[in-house]
Amino acid sequence: LANDVHQLDRTGFRRCGDAASAVIAGDPQVDVIRVVRFQEQAQRQNLTLTTEMSESQVYVLADRRAMIAVADNLLSNAVRYTPQGGRIVARVRAESGSAVLEVQDTGIGIEPQHQDRIWERFYRVDTSRSRALGGTGLGLSIVKNWVLAHGGTVGLTSAPGDGSTFSVRLPRVVV
Repeated sequence: LANDVHQLDRTGFRRCGDAASAVIAGDPQVDVIRVVRFQEQAQRQNLTLTTEMSESQVYVLADRRAMIAVADNLLSNAVRYTPQGGRIVARVRAESGSAVLEVQDTGIGIEPQHQDRIWERFYRVDTSRSRALGGTGLGLSIVKNWVLAHGGTVGLTSAPGDGSTFSVRLPRVVV
């Protein structure tokens, strides 16, 4: 909880330029580390976790630690809320002037009335399930705040029983 509160607090004091450098969205080194970390969890739960990366490198001007926090929170939630036997796909691609990160799962999905609120601090769709599965209720708020601090947007497509696709769009940098 303390680490998540600290992360969230940092988003209020920083803007993209404070510690920004050209970061490869879908950086193979970073991705391997991130995916391996969550791959072990996924395997314990009998989940399939795959990545689909753009054939060409996609750059964003970003704080590397912030982008790792964004990816970690999205992957952590996908693993946490996808039942055994499910699938998770992390994608990075260029789209017009944006770099897009998507994390799609075959998890429990989110009802429409909760979709706008899940980005709020401490908001939980199902408090009893959340307590059982862990987490602080700050992860998606951290994601949204870091993405907004970098001039990007967040999105969600979800339906109960059909899973969710969380998307992050950041301004793309041509190097």
